[in-house]
Amino acid sequence: MTTLRPRLELNGCYFAHVEPWLNPEDIHDLWFVEGPPDSDGRLDQIFNAVPNRLMFAGHYHRWLLARPDGIAEWQGQSPVRLHNGRHFVVVDALLDGRYAVFDTETSELVPVQSF
Repeated sequence: MTTLRPRLELNGCYFAHVEPWLNPEDIHDLWFVEGPPDSDGRLDQIFNAVPNRLMFAGHYHRWLLARPDGIAEWQGQSPVRLHNGRHFVVVDALLDGRYAVFDTETSELVPVQSF
């Protein structure tokens, strides 16, 4: 646990437990409870917070894929390509056996259900 970092950037991708406009080092932000982004204002906050093209978070224990213009219908049921534009992805809960693998060369995100 001591090697975990509150945020990580790899190959231009941003990873944190919470949305990128929140501070994952602040306990109050880490336990943000207003639910997943479902309004244009929240999406604006996300996409204006960091310059990264791809942003990944957890926190909500559900799948979610958003672009600056709205939330996609995708619910983690199949692989998705994130090759055009900017994307914010929420990965479902690992404790429920759900995670995803992202290929930085093909921009394909593959959801996995291990249980």
